[in-house]
Order: sequence, then C-alpha cells, then structure tokens
Amino acid sequence: RIFQSKVDVRFISVNPAKSRMYGFESPEEMIADVTDIAAQLYVEPGLRMDLQSRLERGEKITNFESLDYRKDKSTFWTSMNLQAIRDGYGNVQYYEGIVEDISSRKKVEAERKQAEETLQMFQYSIDQARDAIFWINPEGGFQYVNDKACRSLGYTRDELMLLRLWDIDP
Repeated sequence: RIFQSKVDVRFISVNPAKSRMYGFESPEEMIADVTDIAAQLYVEPGLRMDLQSRLERGEKITNFESLDYRKDKSTFWTSMNLQAIRDGYGNVQYYEGIVEDISSRKKVEAERKQAEETLQMFQYSIDQARDAIFWINPEGGFQYVNDKACRSLGYTRDELMLLRLWDIDP
C-alpha cells in the first residue's frame, strides 16, 4: 500500500496492494483515473490541504486517519504515514507514504464505545434502583453493589469490594 504523489494532487506511483485496496484493477488504472486525490479519494477533501501544509512545514505524518472513497464510492477508514521528499534546495518534489485499511479496527472501536455507553446507562439505572442490588462472584466476593445496597448493609462501596458475603454480619 505504498504510493508517491505529486504536490498537484496526482499519483506518480502506487503499488498493486494500494490499487486493490481502493478498488482498482491495477496501479496503472488508479494512476490514470485519479486525477484529483483530494476530491476523488477523501470524504473530507480539506484533509489533503491540511496534510500538504503540514508536509510543507517539514512534518513527517504518522497514523493520520481518514475516511476514504474506493473507486465504487463506498467508504473505508485508512491510516497513513506520509513524508515530503525534497531536492537539494529544500523544495518539495513529491510525497511518499504508506496507507493501511483500518476499517475493521474502527468498527470494533465503535462497537466498544456503544457497549460502554450502554453499560453506563445500565449502571446508572441500577444505581438509582430502590432495591439493594449486589452481585456476588463464585468465591463469595462482592462483584458489584449499588448505592442502596451500601446504605442497607452499612458499608461503603470500597469496603464491600474487599469483603466476602460471609464477612457481613447476618
């Protein structure tokens, strides 16, 4: 997924893995068809301009994430490492980099975030319950207690987490 691109938004070269990742049959097809990288590949074309200004300042860019378009206009997430190649006078000749498809990782991150939000809502609901609720692990230790359970048993949550069921005065 290696590439080189001109400052004027065209590719100089792409390897076969990159062209396949973006839905092209060959590197030659991708180089011929993509005449404006920002407009054709970035869901947010302004990101290309941001990258260019950062590269002009001499920054090497690592792990730059963006939502990109494939040839068929479907979208996928990428992470890119990119640098400017300069001539002996310091003028930018072209950019080169490596891009990776991170769609699977982004999907897992979104699912984890949704699960955490659901868990927080569930925990808030349990904490607000009128009944004492506690979960005990197989060894008799407290796994979770709500506020009502703490008040009913006369312990703080931290104290209960250090105790086992049989440590509580019957």
